[in-house]
Amino acid sequence: MSVRAPVGPINEATQRICIGRGLAAIRAKDGLDRDFLWYSLLWLQPTIKGSAGAVFDSINKAGIEGLPIPLPPLDEQQRIVAVLDEAFEGLARARAHAEANLQNARELFSSALQFAFKDESISWNDTVLSDLGSVVTGSTPKTSDKGNLGDHLPFVKPGDFLPDGSLVYDNQGLSAQGASVSRVLPAGSALMVCIGATIGKAGYSDRPIATNQQINAVVPKHGISGEYLYYQMLTPEFQADVIRRSGQATLPIINKGKWSKLTVRMPNDLTKQIEIVDKLSSLRAQIDATFAQYKAQIVDLDDLRQSLLQKAFAGELT
Repeated sequence: MSVRAPVGPINEATQRICIGRGLAAIRAKDGLDRDFLWYSLLWLQPTIKGSAGAVFDSINKAGIEGLPIPLPPLDEQQRIVAVLDEAFEGLARARAHAEANLQNARELFSSALQFAFKDESISWNDTVLSDLGSVVTGSTPKTSDKGNLGDHLPFVKPGDFLPDGSLVYDNQGLSAQGASVSRVLPAGSALMVCIGATIGKAGYSDRPIATNQQINAVVPKHGISGEYLYYQMLTPEFQADVIRRSGQATLPIINKGKWSKLTVRMPNDLTKQIEIVDKLSSLRAQIDATFAQYKAQIVDLDDLRQSLLQKAFAGELT
């Protein structure tokens, strides 16, 4: 059992091991079936709480020994274990199937993304970002001046990028004063996080925004679709180029100069860009709906597992 934040998660050792200070080993005594103990702790896991410490929450030996483990006769323990084993095997198969479908959905979009930019019927030009628009690095106005903060303009940070490329706008924004000393990006800009653990995360703005200095953006020229550039930024080739040019430092970073020289594949006209965007956006919407469906299935399976445990230890399992 994990006894330091997080408190409560359990696992089982399938061979002889040593454990660190953040774990506790719990062994079954005579009269207590080992697997019954496992299921008991799994049932209790959501309710196991530690005491708050100066640095992290923790639970001590007395707290673990005080956990209320039910103790029916040994033959009843073994009967419950047999029923739960069979049910959990079925749930595990169903969960594995749902997770495989999730992975298939991810791979489907990745394949479609690569195919969209390798269509041989299209005449392509490899073009650096700086030739497609103005490259802008965000900036942060002085937060010590509360007059810079408000709801006049959304202020986007790396944590505001959503998986589908959209952005969170209802955050701590800027006032008109704050916007006046920031680099305002118009609607239709393509953005990427260019420093830190989430380097390579891309997004697309559908309204004017400002960003902090961790984000670079392309404000596209006339005839260039910012949303098309966003999808280009998702390609494995572009992502690999970002990582390669960011160096091997502890904190990965690709500066504005290097980022602006990255290349994307461009068709000859805006109509073709929009056609590609429409196809990818439509496919992504379908995949997102499927993704949400399988995620919901996994949540339901986890809830069912906990419900079975509740029935088992309430004496309702037949």
